[in-house]
Amino acid sequence: RDPLRIFYETLHEQVPTSDMAAV
Repeated sequence: RDPLRIFYETLHEQVPTSDMAAV
């Protein structure tokens, strides 16, 4: 439902968790 959440989920698949932690 939230496009932003989908974007983050897809990004998480491509980028390591370290990147997400940096955000």
